[in-house]
Amino acid sequence: MRRSMSVGICLLVLLVVICATAIAQSLPKTYDVYMGGYLVFRIRTGSEELTIKERRLIVQQRVTELMKCSDTGDINVVVTKTKDGSGYNIVANKVQIITVSSDDARTNKNTSWKQAKAWEKNIRETFPKAVAACKKPAK
Repeated sequence: MRRSMSVGICLLVLLVVICATAIAQSLPKTYDVYMGGYLVFRIRTGSEELTIKERRLIVQQRVTELMKCSDTGDINVVVTKTKDGSGYNIVANKVQIITVSSDDARTNKNTSWKQAKAWEKNIRETFPKAVAACKKPAK
């Protein structure tokens, strides 16, 4: 009797672990990109060559490089169609920031164009605040 109870408990624990793992894998993983401490956007998808985490790291490095290259909050952000026409590139002050794909659009419940324009707006609005915050003298 005790042995069958132990087996039953083990099976129940195993079932809970399997369910918890399945739920955790189904939850979307997001990686935030910051500019001078301000959230610019969330990356929810990888690319053909990169995982979500790798993509976020590259984009964060590009944003950091963009911040280093500016003494003022002036920014020129442009959205252009990719060469193959499958998405949109967001370029700020001649620095390629990110390519918006149909996967980005789908996970954000948007079209690629609207998602690119939303991220462009975030960059345009955040950049001056981020540069100003980085230029403040330490107290």
